[in-house]
Amino acid sequence: MSKSKWRDWHEQRDKDGGERPHQLLSQGFERRDWQEWRDKKGSKSFGYLYTVLSVVFCLTLAVVLLFSVAHLPPFGNPYNPAHNEVSRKYLEEGVADTGAISINAAMYFDYRAFDTFGETTVLFIALQAVMILLLTKDRTIPHRDNPYDEKGGARRDDILQVCAYLLIPAIMIFGFYHILNGHLGAGGGFAGGSIVGAGLILYASAFGTERIRRFINNRIYSRIVFVCLTFYAVAKGLVFFTGANGLALELPLGTAGELFSAGLILPIDICVGAIVATSMYVIYILFSEGELG
Repeated sequence: MSKSKWRDWHEQRDKDGGERPHQLLSQGFERRDWQEWRDKKGSKSFGYLYTVLSVVFCLTLAVVLLFSVAHLPPFGNPYNPAHNEVSRKYLEEGVADTGAISINAAMYFDYRAFDTFGETTVLFIALQAVMILLLTKDRTIPHRDNPYDEKGGARRDDILQVCAYLLIPAIMIFGFYHILNGHLGAGGGFAGGSIVGAGLILYASAFGTERIRRFINNRIYSRIVFVCLTFYAVAKGLVFFTGANGLALELPLGTAGELFSAGLILPIDICVGAIVATSMYVIYILFSEGELG
């Protein structure tokens, strides 16, 4: 290449924004120096900064919480804001309004039923997020030993299976008792559903998931949740809509203290118990096996 052509080539590179070799060399040194600083001192500096900011945040949060607790009303004072006409309404007229002996059930499934509906919906949405994260194409969780064989049967453990034979019937009966007894005393759909879900998890751990898949799989679970949430929303929505518009919709409350009483509280308790029990089981299966079937 002649000198004129070489000079023309350099001028064209300068016009096009090109860089000369010495500029590229200097930038290479700067990039290498930055990488060395980042690898040696940058990580330590970030660690120190992270520690300081974490301590400052924790101390600030502690001060705010302590300040809030210090200004709470004294415990047991009859003039506290919590002791108002709302609590008196629940305690004095709860049985007459709802037919439920348990004031807790009357509040959760009648007076503030939509709040409980929101909590149940949040549980369902959280489970859907878990399913999106854990369901994989190969139907297994990577880098984790699967406790089940290819057919969904658990690896044999005689001690676990004997204990499961003894405990599962009692767990199930106790869970169903809590669900059906929620409007009469301690219990309810959340507590009873948790107990039934624990029984299902114990059964799957001891005997595998092959048999349970016959009545709890992805399709059946979706139908259970859809039916329960729809019934909950429609039933209480109709009650609140008619009550807010002065329309007469009197549901039979039955005799307080009997099993079939308290209007819609018993069927709503059953719906909530079904959602909680199946959701607990599904979360366990997704974490342990990676598929629901």
